Amino acid sequence: MLDGRPVEASSDIAFSNPVLSFNRLRLKTGESTLTGNVRYTAPEANERGKLEAQVGLQSLNLNDLPQLSSVFQATENLDVGFILDARGVSAGKSPATGRISARILSDGPALLVETLDIVDLAGANARVRGRIAPDGSGQITGKVTAQRADPLVELLGSVWIGGISKLVPHFVREGALDVDVTTERVAPAPGSNELRLRTTARGRVAGGPFDGQVESVDGRTESLTLGLSADNTGRWVNRPNMAGLNRPSRIDLRGTRIGTGLFNVTLTGDIAGVQVATRRPFALSENDDVVDSGEAEITTPDITPFLLLLGDGAGVAPPFR
Repeated sequence: MLDGRPVEASSDIAFSNPVLSFNRLRLKTGESTLTGNVRYTAPEANERGKLEAQVGLQSLNLNDLPQLSSVFQATENLDVGFILDARGVSAGKSPATGRISARILSDGPALLVETLDIVDLAGANARVRGRIAPDGSGQITGKVTAQRADPLVELLGSVWIGGISKLVPHFVREGALDVDVTTERVAPAPGSNELRLRTTARGRVAGGPFDGQVESVDGRTESLTLGLSADNTGRWVNRPNMAGLNRPSRIDLRGTRIGTGLFNVTLTGDIAGVQVATRRPFALSENDDVVDSGEAEITTPDITPFLLLLGDGAGVAPPFR
């Protein structure tokens, strides 16, 4: 947050162990202003801590959000009561027309999303509702649409899936999406009180069918399975009539967190006639945002279509072997 922009802060602060309160809080950084009340109760003995916040945000640009990795990691061992009304939200250079409204409550294993609405955030909209009961039953479901996926990818990266969002390819970020999302609880290991969630998404992404599933433990992504296909690969790069790309593609991606704590990814697919297979899993960095190592095998009589997905084809003429 302290990146050179002007900062102004004021609040009435009260402390009576174990409760710390910030009343009439006002925090301004650059053009963004946060106002409201925050109350933190520290954990005692076998009692969980509690964070209650009722805040408003004005003139928020998502590019200015810190990388939280996960809301769950940030509130580990805490119950949360969170009410947010953010207006004038933008992403990058998009108009500040977006609004985010949220009312989210957690109590141990229970999780209630009473309201989570995203409206006109650079053309993106989402509406999510639901409850996961203490016994693990119930679901949180929603609908997500966007003319351009990038703002939602950045938002998810900041508050949910962490650095993995940095690896989302350019054509997916620039493409439209229309998906149904469901989150449910998975039973934890015996003797564990971890919050294990499974989120599935099905619909259309970048002009083609999409299905995905992510499992997280206390907000940290533990495994994922994604499948994306297209009847015309050229639609992924807005070139549906280009020779070499006017053919189907299918990409399947799987990832898992291994014993070292690092995340490994494998990729297989047929991309406009180019066969791709992982020979050695791609190991991500500690923050899940950079590929440290890995090896893939590409088999094709002409790699030009694959190069076109990366940019202008690197100035080569087909066939390129």
